[in-house]
Amino acid sequence: PLGPGEQSGRSDLEEVRDRLAAALPMAEIRGVYRVECAGATAAAYAGVRQALGPERLLWHGTPWDAVANIAQHGFNRAYCGRHGSKLGRGSYFAEDAAYAARFCGRSL
Repeated sequence: PLGPGEQSGRSDLEEVRDRLAAALPMAEIRGVYRVECAGATAAAYAGVRQALGPERLLWHGTPWDAVANIAQHGFNRAYCGRHGSKLGRGSYFAEDAAYAARFCGRSL
């Protein structure tokens, strides 16, 4: 399968939508959007990007009422813990979209 940034003649957002639809066939996908960091956050990421290794497609499950806050402020550890913090404070991501969907606050 293609990794992030690899092209198959389609946009990466179309690829994400298709992967999400395959992982959650009962879900109604209303849209897929890009939220990119800017300013100091983008500069910090650029500084460590190579050390992090290749990018991977990861999923974050969150209730709808948290989406605007994440889009405006990013993934902030100050808001963590709503669904536990078994491995410590932080924002959790999963390789499996179906697993991440368990934290969205409603069943599909």
